[in-house]
Amino acid sequence: HTINASFGEIVGDRVLQQVADRLRQTLNSDSLRGLARLHSDQFGIALSDLTEMEISELAQTLIETLTAPYT
Repeated sequence: HTINASFGEIVGDRVLQQVADRLRQTLNSDSLRGLARLHSDQFGIALSDLTEMEISELAQTLIETLTAPYT
C-alpha cells in the first residue's frame, strides 16, 4: 500500500510483478506445488517434499531475494 500511495498504482503493479518473478525464479520447481497472489500484496506458496532444514534455508533465501532493491 505504501508504494501505491507514494508512487502510484502503475509502479505498485510493476513491483508486484517483480516480486512474483523473483518468487518463481527462487522456488525449486520440483518442490513447488503452487504460487498464488492471495490479496493485493500477499502471496501464498505451496511446497512439498522439503525437510525442516530446507524450509529454513529457503525462507532465508526468499528474505534475501525479496528485500534486494527493485528497479
